[in-house]
Amino acid sequence: MISIEEVAKINNLINSCDELVNGKFILSEYKIAKILKDIGESKEVYKLLAQCMQNFNFDREFSRAEISLPRKKFVMPEEPEKILPFVFCLLMEINNKKINLNSFLNEYYADEENVDPFTKFVNSTVKPFRDIIYNYFKEEENNEQEDNKQEQNTNNPPTQNNNQLEQEHKEEIDEEEIEIENFFNECENICKDILSELQYERKKDLVDDAKYVVETMITACEEKNFRTLSALIISFGAMSENLKSIRFLTRELKNILISFFG
Repeated sequence: MISIEEVAKINNLINSCDELVNGKFILSEYKIAKILKDIGESKEVYKLLAQCMQNFNFDREFSRAEISLPRKKFVMPEEPEKILPFVFCLLMEINNKKINLNSFLNEYYADEENVDPFTKFVNSTVKPFRDIIYNYFKEEENNEQEDNKQEQNTNNPPTQNNNQLEQEHKEEIDEEEIEIENFFNECENICKDILSELQYERKKDLVDDAKYVVETMITACEEKNFRTLSALIISFGAMSENLKSIRFLTRELKNILISFFG
């Protein structure tokens, strides 16, 4: 069951998407950063994204989206399970200055129709991203309500002893704490292995940026900052595709994140 707190966080994300869709280019960078912040704060949204990120390759999908003839345009994938990770990675690239939004809009969304390129961009990317998330969690909510209704129509289970319930609750909390601790330890160890491998990477022009991100991930592990770490893991996946020596370790890092939500 999705908690009231998570519902509020999901609503924050939907509202942030609305602000970008209904807004103007001038404040777009701030609003994109707000969307990414809201994603990082919602465990349920991040769990959904992590599932969609399995076997997803942003660089490959980006190349497919670039259409040159008869004129340059950008065509989004149609499958919802691709739209979610694609838009997330695209916004990360813009937020990290890997893609210049103004140049991107002029290259792919400016044409003779005299329609605002920014409006076309948000309507084709952020709007479907928002709608998919909204519909997904709306359906989840409806399913939970139906399950609760069915449960109320069945006989109540025997009342358990209060001490027994408290003990079971304590055990669940202990197991969760151990799982979280193991998650951060595994991520930190792989990050340290990545740093070691980067010493021998031939593409020296990409190493400094990669080292900075990995060192930031290690700091996030030490501080138990799940939001920052998870966002960096997903964004680092695209960066590492050009660094052959660390591709396997980066995939292991992403698999740990996905398994954590499993």
